[in-house]
Amino acid sequence: MISLSVIFFGIGLFLTAFVIHILIWRIVKPSKQMLWLTIVFIVLPICGWIIFSTLTGAHSEDGTGWTATPLNTFLILLLNILLSAAYIMSYPPIQAGCPSLKIILAVNASRAEGMTTDAIHRIFSEDILVSERLEDLVNDGLIFVKRDTTGDDLLSLKNETIVISWQGYIIAHMFALYRRILNLPFGKG
Repeated sequence: MISLSVIFFGIGLFLTAFVIHILIWRIVKPSKQMLWLTIVFIVLPICGWIIFSTLTGAHSEDGTGWTATPLNTFLILLLNILLSAAYIMSYPPIQAGCPSLKIILAVNASRAEGMTTDAIHRIFSEDILVSERLEDLVNDGLIFVKRDTTGDDLLSLKNETIVISWQGYIIAHMFALYRRILNLPFGKG
């Protein structure tokens, strides 16, 4: 049975990372956001827990309190990693304004009047749906733009060849595996 201490420490690590994330993003929004999310939510909590348990001993002298056994440490870090992975996976659509979220917010803002489908279509443009996402992927190092011989500006991303990086390859295959496990067709739903 998992003790409440394990749950408390696991959630506490996640919430601490969340506060650090908010503070960093308010001071300076990193250009490689996915890398920094991984550092803040995965690397720092693991290192922090190792330092905490090493310095404090994280055990009870009289045997009546909580003990940081290897199993407890594993469960604490696993809970933190699971919560963090869920947050990191949900972050891109939230920060980028995924179409579903934009529609819900727009319909909510229209209140009782509601919105027509034409009005909803006017919310979106090619820049919002594609260009900004391409720039995010380039900034995060998940894709890169192959420079052509004309030396066009890389930031325009127009008529350029886009190639996946090794980090993007790993993420693409993780999501493809996840979709196969859920029996979802590739590229749909």
